[in-house]
Amino acid sequence: MTRTVVDLASLTWTLEGWRPWEWELASAVETAVSRSCDIGPVPARFPGSVRGALWEHGLILDPSIGLQSRASEFIEHRHWVLRATLPADLPQGGLELEFDGLDGPVVVFIDGERRAETANSFVPLRVDLGDASSRSGASIALVFLTPPPYLGQIGRTSELRDWRPRFNYGWDWTPRVVQIGPARAGRLTVRQGAPAPRDLIVRAEFNAETTAETTSGTGTVSGSGTATAGAELRIALLSSDGDARAETSATADAEGSFQFTLTADGVTGWWGTGRCYVVRVTEDEEGQAVERRIGFRDVRWQSNPGAPDDAEPWLLHIDGAPVFIRGVNWIPLRGDYADVGLEEYRQRLEQYRDLGVNLLRVWGGSARERDEFYEMCDDLGLLVWQELPQSSAGLDNHPPTDAAYAAELAEIAEHYARTLHHHPSVIVWSGGNELAGAPGEPTPGTPLTFDHPALQAAKAAIRAIDPDRKVVPTSPTGPRYVADESEFGQGLHHDVHGPWVVSPDPAEWERYWHADDALLRSEVGVAGASSVDLLEKYGIDGANAEERAQLWRHTSNWWFDRDDIPETDLPTWVEKSQREQAAALTVAASSAMDRFPACGGFIVWMGHDSFPCAISLAVVDYEGRLKPAARALGQVYGRTLAAEKRG
Repeated sequence: MTRTVVDLASLTWTLEGWRPWEWELASAVETAVSRSCDIGPVPARFPGSVRGALWEHGLILDPSIGLQSRASEFIEHRHWVLRATLPADLPQGGLELEFDGLDGPVVVFIDGERRAETANSFVPLRVDLGDASSRSGASIALVFLTPPPYLGQIGRTSELRDWRPRFNYGWDWTPRVVQIGPARAGRLTVRQGAPAPRDLIVRAEFNAETTAETTSGTGTVSGSGTATAGAELRIALLSSDGDARAETSATADAEGSFQFTLTADGVTGWWGTGRCYVVRVTEDEEGQAVERRIGFRDVRWQSNPGAPDDAEPWLLHIDGAPVFIRGVNWIPLRGDYADVGLEEYRQRLEQYRDLGVNLLRVWGGSARERDEFYEMCDDLGLLVWQELPQSSAGLDNHPPTDAAYAAELAEIAEHYARTLHHHPSVIVWSGGNELAGAPGEPTPGTPLTFDHPALQAAKAAIRAIDPDRKVVPTSPTGPRYVADESEFGQGLHHDVHGPWVVSPDPAEWERYWHADDALLRSEVGVAGASSVDLLEKYGIDGANAEERAQLWRHTSNWWFDRDDIPETDLPTWVEKSQREQAAALTVAASSAMDRFPACGGFIVWMGHDSFPCAISLAVVDYEGRLKPAARALGQVYGRTLAAEKRG
């Protein structure tokens, strides 16, 4: 089989803004009135956001300055049409359009014909267009309709049923900057002959032999997939330079299913090296290859010493050695995350690695990251805790329980597992962030278990593809959502979140952490100001306390006391805020580390700002600069290597 793939980024795209439904009236034969778009057309990128295209071409103000993001909220009240023309020289063969993620809802038109639609940002949309040659030069239009009105931080999780990212509707670290547009890559594929192997699932096992210099050993790869019935499959394990380390073959049965196992001696372990290999499966001699990138490591979770019998094990071992989790909670780099370049991803990930971070928790208020994020984590040796796209909402934290919602979440979980299962960086699946209680109960409530039907369905979908990795219903887990000092010593604190506010008396803060008994601290935050020059650059420094209060409420309302805002001496206030954040996180992270292995890890909330914030819980500011808290955390994380050896 041969295959032609056209990256949709290579097409020439234009963007038009319409008052709702006027784009449809413009093409209606019954109207004699010529209609034109309200905004544009302007050149656009794929992927890319509507806001990004409008800003690039001077049609809106810079949304990161002052209160100017409010001026672009009108974007949500238009329909946006993204247009391109398919290549004029497409060969014969089956033609398919595939979109990895569309922040819609969106309707797809080909030559004016309605062909598909979706309102789910978390799963791909595939559109079969029939014979490719008949579509050469055809027009394509993606019509993005008005998004759901509100999915932000405060609400009722039990009433939220829209499958799109929530964070950019407004959180305590970003104003409302709702992204609309193609959020991820897309492609146009022409297939000729028999299809390539499909649904390829691979599993890598590692029998490690660790020395003082390196970890190597025997690697075993097992896999399965579908192909043409009776087809001969050639399977190879390749090193990074393309050399074959092991080869085998398989034959697809009458239903097209195939399975294989191959073993290679002397492979290099992934942990500590970032060494990856490629599994390549080819159907017949001239077939199209399908590849999965893997790494060899042995990940196991053991019970923390002294943990209650019913507690989830939170003591991580990799290749037989205990590992203290030194983490940051990862949020998207921008509200309009489709506009972020890969170089910014690499810079931020390398920055965390250099601080001693070994795990990123990809938080459930957004989506899974782009494919390149996980490839970079593989290369850098960073672990990933991946959450499904569900989160608390303050007024209740309990997702819907009906069968339709459970089926929708299971579909997303299956897609996440299918696309991420082979990455050595991914070590934990979670059903979502801070899911707890029940509708009508006081918040936050007790963390949910897999008794919840949607979480149960999601777990089953993940397990069917990725049976070996750790899956938890939510974070936190166990009897308590947060750790109460009055309950220390009672075995009630397993994986807990908080605190996020430092007590006024530093001695109280130290006493709390020295008495801590949590098995894992997966979310701990302390607020700290951004630098004075950043406040000035983005117009949020303010001339006096009253003006600062107005500006800071835009992003930081949770994290400052109006009475503490300085009238004049802003630099002194910023220095004090940053110093206190650094000191408080040093106490918290050090205490968790000192209790290792009774405490399995510490994950700070949060890593970086996605919007210019006057003050936030981030340790890295909007421009990627380290706050003093990040440097302090790096010093603590650097000391955990000795703690791991003691473990």
